[in-house]
Amino acid sequence: MSSSGMGRVNRKGHGHFFFAFAMLCATASVLLASGCDPLYIKVDGVGIKKSEFIKELDTRLERARKKNPLEISGIKGKRLLAETKRQVATEIIKRTILAVAARKLGVAVTDREVERRLAEEKKNFLDKQEDRKLLSASREELRKRIADIILLEKISEKISKGVEVTEEEAESFYLTRTEKYSNPPMVHMAHILVRTEGEGKIALERINAGEEFSAVAASMSRDDGSKAFGGDVGWVVSGTWDPRIENVAFSMQPGEVKGPVKASDGYHVIKVIERREARVLTYEEVRDKVMRDVLIEKKQEILSDWLKTVYANAVVRLPRELGRWDPLLGIVVEE
Repeated sequence: MSSSGMGRVNRKGHGHFFFAFAMLCATASVLLASGCDPLYIKVDGVGIKKSEFIKELDTRLERARKKNPLEISGIKGKRLLAETKRQVATEIIKRTILAVAARKLGVAVTDREVERRLAEEKKNFLDKQEDRKLLSASREELRKRIADIILLEKISEKISKGVEVTEEEAESFYLTRTEKYSNPPMVHMAHILVRTEGEGKIALERINAGEEFSAVAASMSRDDGSKAFGGDVGWVVSGTWDPRIENVAFSMQPGEVKGPVKASDGYHVIKVIERREARVLTYEEVRDKVMRDVLIEKKQEILSDWLKTVYANAVVRLPRELGRWDPLLGIVVEE
């Protein structure tokens, strides 16, 4: 088939998807305008209206369309539509199951708590890819997700109230995870950053001729942040600098100077001032942290078991066109 023929097929598939997408939006509008809004999903006696489902589905499909229009064409588009329907149904069902269970536990989340959490954590969301996805969601969807997080936190505290950690549990936890409580190797390092290898050789020659490293750094280094301190950059933890620099620095002894070392930002002349080898901290040094870690793990296990139970016991009814609720997996799967 010619490339122009392929183009026609893709546009046709693309059009089919947009037709289905437009029909979904129109259906939601008609349902709301007519006042005829049937129950679509039922969870533990709580009904979810069809307009609510379509509204959430509409948001997801619109985002997919803006992100990559090619993904919503042809067979891919049909598959995306089916998968998105199941994802939306799963989230609605889980949210409803949790809401019902939370009411029985006497747990609730207020709008004020959600807004406070949004304000407190918004800047932290930028640190992780998953959190950046949260920020890209609509504000309404973001609020729902934050509310879900807070609700789970409150449920966890409720069902794990009174859980304690014994000294024996903490010591056993520590002994099986000593790498978690280790200090990595570090070097206290100074450097001179220059533009060319030739400049690096000149800096090294001056130092070998008897000039103080700090004086050469002050006169030649392009690193304004460290040159005022004689090139001293403080303690460098393994895995935090350019690997080419670390490979040299972590092989050096205190007082040794090497270079020039080529890196992404230029050439470095390196001096190691002190070294600290990797060390496993003793239980006494990290006891409080170990106790907290064990408590968190125990609470997570209790919450996980609790979720499996409520998902398994939930009475869920949904249209066959969406699939079926799998209580063991806790998701809507293809029929």
